[in-house]
Order: sequence, then C-alpha cells, then structure tokens
Amino acid sequence: MTTSRIVRATQGRTPRVPPPAGIRLAIGAAAVAVAAFAASAIPGSDGPQRTLLVAAAVGAFAAWSDDWMTALLVAALGFLVVDGFLVDSLGQLSWHGGADVLRLSALVGAAVIGTTLAPRGAR
Repeated sequence: MTTSRIVRATQGRTPRVPPPAGIRLAIGAAAVAVAAFAASAIPGSDGPQRTLLVAAAVGAFAAWSDDWMTALLVAALGFLVVDGFLVDSLGQLSWHGGADVLRLSALVGAAVIGTTLAPRGAR
C-alpha cells in the first residue's frame, strides 16, 4: 500500500487507540466486582447462576477489550472473587475440587468466547 492510499484511507478520521492494558484490566475488575455484587443477591443455593452472572460479565468485557491477555486475567480475577466471596465468605479462598474446576472453566470459556466473537476494530 502506498503512502497516498494510507493518507486517503485515514483522512477525516482519527485512529482509535486502545486504552493501555492496565486501564483495561481495571475496567474488567470493576465489571467483575459489579457482577459479583449483583450475584450476591441470588440465593447461595443457586450457585451455578451466581457463577454464570460473573461469567457473562467476563465475556462482555472480553468482547469489548478484544485482548486475550486482559480477558484471561479478568477471568482469573473473576474466579478468585467467585470462590472467595460467592462460594465462601469474607474473601476466604479454598479449593473445592471438581466444582472449582467447573467454575474456572466457565470463566475462562467466557473470556475465550468473548474475545473470539469480538468485532475486529470495534474499539
């Protein structure tokens, strides 16, 4: 592509620069916190629905950010929040075997699906 084509292709538009990774990570952490707060209103006996609400927030963030690294970091943060505050109480982390594997899989899966389905160049 020649320089004149590049100039014509970008005339009248300012190129969109994505926010730095740290800012995207903070936005993802806020999304997880809001989703966990909303999920805390769901009774504890409906544990899978609580996890799915946080997974939906992770997936939506991943689609917005279109960045694998921050999406997977937010999924890991989401797992820690779900395990520490929605499954256990007061932020105490503990391993629950197969149930935690399913929770982690749901959150990582949401991050992968969200990033994969993100419209390219939408940001």
